[in-house]
Amino acid sequence: MPRQFSTIQKCAFGFAALFLGVYLLDYVPGVMDANGKMFGLFSMTRIVDIGHLALGALALIAGFWSASVSRVYFWLLGFWYTIDVVVYFVDHLHSM
Repeated sequence: MPRQFSTIQKCAFGFAALFLGVYLLDYVPGVMDANGKMFGLFSMTRIVDIGHLALGALALIAGFWSASVSRVYFWLLGFWYTIDVVVYFVDHLHSM
């Protein structure tokens, strides 16, 4: 009997596809410019690559595990990105 996934698990699969897709785009010829920017906009470093790969893999695991684990994944993802935005804002405050 096929397994039924909840809505939040399907969202986790969507985020896994998004993060893993961004990770894989880094290795497609023509996507990265000479300055190491994806599409000429986003700085991509090795640590950013590892982050996208890790977040994509965790989303995939959480999606297959259960709805409650997927919910925890999204809470932690939101917390992590909140910290990322605050650090970016504080770091670039002088140039805004």
